[in-house]
Parts: sequence; structure tokens; C-alpha cells
Amino acid sequence: MPQKISRRDFAKRAAGAAAGLVVAKSAMAQAPSTTPSQPVSDAEVDAITKQLAKPLTEEELKILKADLASQKQDTINRMKVKLPENSEPGFRFVPTGYKQPEEVEE
Repeated sequence: MPQKISRRDFAKRAAGAAAGLVVAKSAMAQAPSTTPSQPVSDAEVDAITKQLAKPLTEEELKILKADLASQKQDTINRMKVKLPENSEPGFRFVPTGYKQPEEVEE
């Protein structure tokens, strides 16, 4: 038979659990990532801006450089992950409806 607890004990346990969650979240929030961002070269930015219809503003260039640096860092982090032997690639199979071929009249 389960042990009965009083309302006071229940409140103490609930408050303790809530405090534990708050402390855990605050500890995780205080640990910033120390991965340095990769520098973006002007040649990379020029290659992208040549493909665009109109030139980018200064604010858009800052966003572009930040995005490129983030993509470089993500690629480096992805390459650090070691895949086990004989692992299969993940893919998504999307079946499409069957269409009957049109009959050709002679």
C-alpha cells in the first residue's frame, strides 16, 4: 500500500522539485558555448553577391557573414561526429500516386 503523505509534506516536496528545476536551468544557461566562429573571406561573400540581382546593404552583409560563419562551424561540428561501421544513411521515402501511361492510337 502506498505511503500517505500530508499536504504539508507534499507542498515541501513540490517546492523542492521546482527549486531543483530552476537551479538546473540557470546552471545550463550560464554555460555559454566557447566554440570560436570561423572567419568568412571576402571571396566567399563576393561569390554569393555575384549571384544576386541587386547589391546587399551593409546590414544584409553583416547577416550574410554571420550566417556563413555559423554554417562553417556547423559543418565542422558535423564532421566531428563519428558514425559507426555499416550505418545506413537516413532517407525519407515519399510514395507518389501511380499514373497509367496514355494509350497511343495508331
